[in-house]
Amino acid sequence: MEEDNDEAFLWFSRAAEQGYPRAMGLLAECYANGYGVEKSMTKAVEWYQRAADEGYPPSQCDLGLCYEMGDGVEQDMAKAVELYRQAAQRGHARAQCNLGFCYYQGIGVKVDDDQAFYWFERSARQSYPRALQLLGECYENGYGVAEDLKKAAELYEKAHQQGYSGGTCSLGLCYELGRGVPEDKAKAVELYRQAAERGLPRAQSNLGYCYYQGIGVAVDEAQAVHWFTRAADQGQPRGLFLLGECYEGGHGVPADLEKAREYYQKAADKGYRNAQEAIARLNGQPSGPYAYAPPEGPAPAPQPPKGPEKKKRGGLLGFFKK
Repeated sequence: MEEDNDEAFLWFSRAAEQGYPRAMGLLAECYANGYGVEKSMTKAVEWYQRAADEGYPPSQCDLGLCYEMGDGVEQDMAKAVELYRQAAQRGHARAQCNLGFCYYQGIGVKVDDDQAFYWFERSARQSYPRALQLLGECYENGYGVAEDLKKAAELYEKAHQQGYSGGTCSLGLCYELGRGVPEDKAKAVELYRQAAERGLPRAQSNLGYCYYQGIGVAVDEAQAVHWFTRAADQGQPRGLFLLGECYEGGHGVPADLEKAREYYQKAADKGYRNAQEAIARLNGQPSGPYAYAPPEGPAPAPQPPKGPEKKKRGGLLGFFKK
C-alpha cells in the first residue's frame, strides 16, 4: 500500500472522534506536521491533550514536549516535567529519557544526576537509542554512577548500532582518545564522518578538526573549512570558533580578519571561552591561556572538550526528543 497522508488523516479523524486515544495522538501528529491537513500546532495540542487525558503515554510525552518548547502552548517547564513523568511511570521509553534529561540539565526541576541516571537506565533497558547515549555520558563522566569508560563505550556502541548520531560521535571520541576502547584515530574519523554526513554538528566540527590537525587523516584545510562551515551553519559554537580561526590564519580560505571576528563573536555570544579570548586578542587586549599570535599553520592550541563536557548544564532543551 502506498503512503497517502490524506487518507490517513481521514481515518485518524474518524477514529479519534469515537474516542480512540491512539488515533487522537496520530491525528495530533498530522496537525503538528501538516500531514494531510494544514499544519496547526494549536489543533495538535488540542488532540494531544485529549489523548493525554485518556492516559495515552505517547501523547503525554508529545504534549510535554510542546510545553517544554512552547510550541502551540505557553512554555511551562514544570508542566512538561509533570507530563513526562506521567508517561515515564507508565513505561514509555521516550518519556523516561526526556524526564531523565530534565533532571540532567535542570529543566523544570533541580539538577539531580541520580534521578537522571535512574530514568536514562530505565529507558535504555528498552533500547531507546538516545537514552543509551546519555547513559553512556553518565558512565563516562561519573554522573549519578561510578565512572566506567568501558561501559560508556559499550553504550555508545549500542546507540551507534541503532543509527543514533549522538552515539556514533561519542564512540568516535572514545576511539580518538582511547577512552574505554583501544585508541584508533582512523576509526574515530570513520565514525565522525558517519555522524557528520547525517547532519550532527558536533561530529561535523570533530571531523573538520581531524582534517585541520591531521588526526587519523592527512591534513586537508579545504575539508576542514567545509566541515567547520557545516557545523557553524547550525550554530555550533566550536565550529564557529574554528571557522573564525581559519579565516584569521588563512587556513583553507583567504585570510579575512573581519570574517574571523564575525565568527568569533557568534561563538563568544554562545559562551565559548576560546572565542572570547580570540576577540580580546584581536582587540589588542591579550589575556588568558589562549592569547597567542596567529600561527603559521594549524597549531595544536588548547581546545575545549569535543564530547560531553563536565559542565553540561547548557542543555539542548527538547531538541531531538521526538
